[in-house]
This record gives sequence, structure tokens and C-alpha cells, in this order.
Amino acid sequence: MTDGTAACWGDNAFGELGDGTAGVAVPEPTAVVGLAGIQAITAGAAHTCALEADGSVACWGSDIACEIGDRCAPGSQDPSDAAPVLTPTAVPGLGAAALAIQAGAVDRASLGFTCALLTGGTISCWGDDALGLAPDSATTGIPATAIAGVTDAVAMAIGGTFGCDVRSTGAAECWGLGPLGQPGTDVTTHSATPITVAGLSDVRALAAGWFHACALRNDGTVACWGANTSGQLGDGTATDSPTPVEVTGLTDAVAISVGAYESCALLADGSLRCWGGDLSRLTPSRVSGVSGATAVSVGQLSRCALVSGGEIRCWGDDEYGQLGDGVPPVDRGDQTTPPVTVIAPQ
Repeated sequence: MTDGTAACWGDNAFGELGDGTAGVAVPEPTAVVGLAGIQAITAGAAHTCALEADGSVACWGSDIACEIGDRCAPGSQDPSDAAPVLTPTAVPGLGAAALAIQAGAVDRASLGFTCALLTGGTISCWGDDALGLAPDSATTGIPATAIAGVTDAVAMAIGGTFGCDVRSTGAAECWGLGPLGQPGTDVTTHSATPITVAGLSDVRALAAGWFHACALRNDGTVACWGANTSGQLGDGTATDSPTPVEVTGLTDAVAISVGAYESCALLADGSLRCWGGDLSRLTPSRVSGVSGATAVSVGQLSRCALVSGGEIRCWGDDEYGQLGDGVPPVDRGDQTTPPVTVIAPQ
């Protein structure tokens, strides 16, 4: 929020809301305790992390796979025995100030991890080793670990089991287990070091879902690659593509966000276009009920947009209260649910 504090809502089974409790879902914003000067926040499967003004990172929620980053060092408690961390706790071992953070996971039932883009253009990740960074394949969680070969990243995106970054040259590269953007690769391909995404240049931003990723170019066009079973690549087909394909009809996008199997773009006029998802739309479709948007975030089955004036509008599934309108949690079905207004934090 503008005062540097944070509020969270939705599922709280592992204390991921950061209010000092764990248990039932909370359908309206509740204040995260003990933090000020927050620059950014990211939510994983069952944990949450915040980037603070000094470049440090604090996390809370599930810690069974070292999601908090403090139980992975030799001699520390076995993370599989760890109780949830109910309030923000500093992540050790980053080695440099963080510029951006993002959490990853495949679904709510999976273990989570987080990555940080650091000053100097490097990236470190901790938590569940979905990226396959540890030499021991039996490793559950890892402490903050640098992605080998990433040296000049200026932006990043974290998916279900893979990550991507934008290089200072405007090229994109990906690493981990998933759609790495080269011919002959697919969602089962693994690389612990970066692989250049074919055919991309002048990239401004990236976004990643469970098994697909998208790139926003400086000219406002978008290209996506990876799994396409729900039309999340936006090229008018439901055919997977190992390399980037153009999203149909987008020429003035200013931001993108990708969920599990859905993609959305914020356009220059403040409107939103989404494709894929539970309606399997093969090309971008305008989101009704949202105008004047300044940011968009797509989750597994719900989406939210920040609109001019500071209001937040959310739509989609509400099984865990993730729409934030104060209504008791209920499965409201697919993304045809009209956007509702998130209650202002008290």
C-alpha cells in the first residue's frame, strides 16, 4: 500500500496472511504484522514474501520446504518438521540487496519456492527445489542459491518449476524444468543454467505460469510459448509451442501477468485482455467490469486488477476468500464471475 504496509486475504491454512494466526480463510484484507516500507509482495502456494525498502526479504507461512529460507543450512531444524511461520521472518544468505521477488509453485497442494533478482543482475532462489538446482535429487528444500550463468538480468518471471529473465541486451533466457523456449524442448526439459529463448529481442517484461511463459516487447506486442491446452498462448490454437508465438491482436500492451493456464495483458487505455483459462479462450478477450486499470495479477483461478484511485477489483474463484470482498468463501465458478471490489483494509 502507499504507506508501505501490506494486507493479505484468502487462504490462511499455513499462516500465509501474516497476521500471526493460521487456520480458516479470511475473505477481507488483514494487516501483515511487523513490516513497514514494503516495496513489493509475492504469494506462493502456501507462503508469502515481501521486499523491504533496504533490499531485504521477509517471508511467512509454510516452511516445510525451506520456503522461509532459514531452515536449510547445515545443522538447522529439518524443514519437514517445521511449523508454519506466522509472522514475517528475514530470509538469510541473499548476499546482495533484492530488486524484485517472485514466488513459484505448481498448485495449492505443492511445495513453494521464491526467487529474488539482486543488484548486480544475479538471481537467487530458495525453498522447494522445483528448479532442480541441488546436486542431490532427493533434496526437498534449498537455502538461497544463485542461478548459475545469470549475470545481467534486469527483470525475471517465475513459473511452476522454471524461471526466466530478461538480459540487459533485451534478450530472454529460461532455466529450470519447463518451457525453456528452444526448438526440441518441452515442459519436461531441464537445465540448471540459462537457455536463450529463440527469436525474442527488445523484451521489456516476462510473465510465467505453471507450464507456459509470455514476453512483452517494447513495441507493445506479446509472444508466448510452452503448454497451450487452454489456449493460454493466445495464437488462436490449442497447440503447444516450444518457441514463442505471437499473441493475436495485441499491439499496445503495457504490462502482462500469467496464471496457472491463463494469460492477461493490461493495455495502454487501462482495459484488460485475457486468454486461456477455464473458458479456453484461444485469443485475447476484453475483461468486462474493469476499466482504468493500472496493474493486473493473475493467480491459479482468480485475478485482481488495481484501478485508478487505488481500488482493487477481483474476479473468478472464491473458494478461499481470495476475492477479498468480505463474503464468506464460496466456489463462485469460472472467470465469468463479475469483478467485485476488495474491501479497504481497516
